[in-house]
Amino acid sequence: MDEQAATALYELAAKNGNAKAQFMLALRLAEGRGASQDEQAAAGWYTRAAVQGHAEAQCNLGVMYEQGRGVKEDAGKAVGMYKRAAEQELAEAQCNLAHMYVKGNGVPKDDFEATKWFARSAAGGCPEAQLLFGLRCSIGNGVPKDWCEAAKWWLCAAEQGDPLAGLCLACFVVDAVSERPPKERRKLLDLLTRAAEGGQATAQFVLALLHELARGTPKDECMAAVWYTCAAEQGHDRAQLYLARMHEEGRGVPKNESVAAGWYARAAEQRCATAQFRLSLMAEAGRGIPKDDSMAVELLTRSAEQGHSEAQFRLAEKHHRDDTVPQDPVEAYFWSTLAADGRHADAQRLRDQLAPIMTEEQVALAERVVDLFKARPGPSGQS
Repeated sequence: MDEQAATALYELAAKNGNAKAQFMLALRLAEGRGASQDEQAAAGWYTRAAVQGHAEAQCNLGVMYEQGRGVKEDAGKAVGMYKRAAEQELAEAQCNLAHMYVKGNGVPKDDFEATKWFARSAAGGCPEAQLLFGLRCSIGNGVPKDWCEAAKWWLCAAEQGDPLAGLCLACFVVDAVSERPPKERRKLLDLLTRAAEGGQATAQFVLALLHELARGTPKDECMAAVWYTCAAEQGHDRAQLYLARMHEEGRGVPKNESVAAGWYARAAEQRCATAQFRLSLMAEAGRGIPKDDSMAVELLTRSAEQGHSEAQFRLAEKHHRDDTVPQDPVEAYFWSTLAADGRHADAQRLRDQLAPIMTEEQVALAERVVDLFKARPGPSGQS
């Protein structure tokens, strides 16, 4: 059945008072699926379904009131819709309601209420709420400070694919575990170990970090390599990167540059800028893989485009004085400027060397391209 036919059937059922059909019709009108996009009409059908108690319709109508889409912006009405859906245990609405209490939007600011709704939403499986409730547990905002409770919720969110939850575990927990009292440290390590043994890739990665860095547990690079391998085999890009470094350097595992290159390649395929950079060095030198200047430049460029400052600097140097790419002062100036902005120690020096040998038009062009690059949407920074 095509989209237009499906929308027509939903409309027929919606006009007969079916709440689910009213919700589905509103969803399609809001998205422009099988009909022209019409947010005002969508809000009308969400309202009809909401009156009948349809929780998802209530939540979506709340979003429309909060954002002023299809209806006049009204934070108070948004809160009312979120509450009705939240009381039916719709986790997304509970999370949205918590945000309203955080911002004081449509209701007075209230950290206690915000925490209560984040907790209920987290328990209902909303990964955003699990992340944010975990943060509140880690700092004691509205609940007693409890790193183990924070880690538990971050693990739940990470298991659903929330990248920030994994970052919280990798940064905050690794930094905090050594400072915790022995009893709390054991509890935190037990929590991570159980999750890791149960196959949770983020827990495996964090546990590997703890063993590698000797945080809360004795330094054990062999055990770190074991857990990195477990996580890497599940596609965890940071684990793939760290495992590759261990194979490249012979830490915790026998030194094997071919294996290292394989893991760098898998992480590079997932747009890990550092893996792309490390693999480019191996391709350029012929370490672990056949020497391939073309492949090296391609990987270096992909890494540089994601904001890796060392890749940007090396690419600038290549365009300045390397025969593997065309010599181009504009390209060299462009990449050295980006690297300097990323605080690369030698990039400013290279740019200062380039400026006197370039025309004013070339410098202006390079700076214009820098501005366009910075303004583009998309990921940046070193990963």
